[in-house]
Formats: sequence, structure tokens, C-alpha cells
Amino acid sequence: MSAKKKRILLFLSCLSISLVVFGCAPQAYRIHPEFEKRARNFNTLGLMLCDVKAYEITGLGVVELRKGWCTTGKENLVSALVEGLRKKNYRIKPLAKDKEIEEEIAEIEAVYGAVNKSIQLHTYGPQLFPEKKKNFEYSLGSVERILQKSGTDSLVFVRGLDHVLKGKEEAFISVAFVDSSGTILWYCEKGIQGEGGLRDPESASKLVENVLASFPGVGG
Repeated sequence: MSAKKKRILLFLSCLSISLVVFGCAPQAYRIHPEFEKRARNFNTLGLMLCDVKAYEITGLGVVELRKGWCTTGKENLVSALVEGLRKKNYRIKPLAKDKEIEEEIAEIEAVYGAVNKSIQLHTYGPQLFPEKKKNFEYSLGSVERILQKSGTDSLVFVRGLDHVLKGKEEAFISVAFVDSSGTILWYCEKGIQGEGGLRDPESASKLVENVLASFPGVGG
């Protein structure tokens, strides 16, 4: 399969999930049954992954990944996330490159990619499993060594999708908070339509604010 076809299939897969997000119920977050007990000591959060894909769709239906837009969207998303969590009295540290754990980080990121897709499909739809949504229990495997090396209490994973069609822009993001055991304690994804998307700092900030609205602050 050519790289172009793979890109189109990936985009269509993400788009189908984003359409579910735009039409989902008011409670857009998912929470582990033991969240309050296991997250009470969170203070310094490590930004493990921030992956943004931005596409332009031409009038002929050609899907093009725009690398410059991806970079801008990522910068805006990280900035908005740092500020949003600061308002809730958290500190967030982007993980620095460390040769001792780079292989471990790569493995966890790969696992998260698969788990993230499962969460979207089975707790949001279109292949909804009500029991998975009710008893939200997903794990990546232990990340304790990564936390120790980075001096953080929890890891944060962020993914974003932005696409522009005939001047109309839509974007959605997902955010996950993971404890030392690798358990995803809190997860949320939301979208925004008809605004500047992740390329616009104000729109990115608004979207992050909407996502974090239900996430408890320190001591909350």
C-alpha cells in the first residue's frame, strides 16, 4: 500500500471517530473507578506524547498532510495545556530526551496508540461497548521508571486532529492521564467546529479548556 493511500485511510479512520465526538453526550470524559484514590497525590505531570496531525482536503478530495500546520498545532496545544493545568495548580514538564529510557518511552507510546484507538472505538463509538464505558479500565503497563527519571507523578498523553475542507476547519483532541502502574485514570476527547482549529492559539486554548473543565484541580 502506498504512503498516500495509508495517509487517506488513517485520516478517514480519525474522521469517523471525530464525527462521533462532535455528536457525543455531554459527559465526554471517562474515569477509572479508583481515580480519586490513585490521583490524589498528582502534582507534577510529565508530557509524554503530544502528536498532532493536520490535513487539508482539496476540492478534488485529495488529502494532504501539512507538516507546518502540524508543528503550529502542536505548539499551540502544548502551550494551552501547560496554562490550563497551571490554573488547576499542576506543574507540567515535557519529557526531555534521555537515552537510558528512550526505548522504553518508544514502547509505551506504541502501546498507547493501540489503547487510545480501543478507547475511542469502544467507549465513544462507533463500536460502543457499554460495559467498557461504565467500568473504564485500561492500562499501558508500568511507567514507574519513566516517572522516576523525569521527576514526575503522572504522565499525560495528548493527540490532536485538524482538517480543513473548503475553508471550513474542524479539530478534536484527546487527553489521557496515566499513573505509575500505567493505568489510564482519566481520559477525555472533544472537538470544535467552524473556528480556527489547532492552528489558532485562541481556538486551541478554548478546546483545551473545554477538555480540562471536568478534570479535578490539585486538592479538588
